Amino acid sequence: MTNELKPCPFCGGEAEYGLTMAGEEVYCTNCGAAMPRTTTKDAAIEAWNTRAERTCHNTEYLDGCFACSACGEELEDPRQEPGFVKWCPFCGAKVVD
Repeated sequence: MTNELKPCPFCGGEAEYGLTMAGEEVYCTNCGAAMPRTTTKDAAIEAWNTRAERTCHNTEYLDGCFACSACGEELEDPRQEPGFVKWCPFCGAKVVD
């Protein structure tokens, strides 16, 4: 396992590792995108470096609300911006149709 961080998949910015009271995380120093906190540095780096490889689908679940099929967090309606590449801000998975 390498400790080298890949650039941010959202903006291409530099990623940085940080230790917080809530856990260990990797975040983008440019746009602020971050992965959910983990319990180890290796897990945080692994999650960040593989985030762009994961995909999810928006699943309509209640009154027009949508959730990420990978992590279950609520997402914006994907029909509002057709053709726009979206990423789940919670787990980093690329939203695909």
